[in-house]
Amino acid sequence: MEHALEFAKGPLFVAAFGFMALGLLRLMAIQLWTLVAKKGSVLSRAPWRAMVRDLFSWLVPASHATQRRRRCSFGSPSSFMWA
Repeated sequence: MEHALEFAKGPLFVAAFGFMALGLLRLMAIQLWTLVAKKGSVLSRAPWRAMVRDLFSWLVPASHATQRRRRCSFGSPSSFMWA
């Protein structure tokens, strides 16, 4: 039984994770191909710079850590209530 667990934690996990990553890349490529093929002219007029800026501001919420005032005074006490 221990040999089966070691195999599942080692080579089997690596193979399954690699298979998952390749499948995800495949799906992303198909989605991008479909998007460009169907909406090519619309995509050229998209506000790419604003979309990328908004994406990174959502991924790295550094502006929220540096703000002095709170937007919602109810958010902080309620978060401690559920912790």
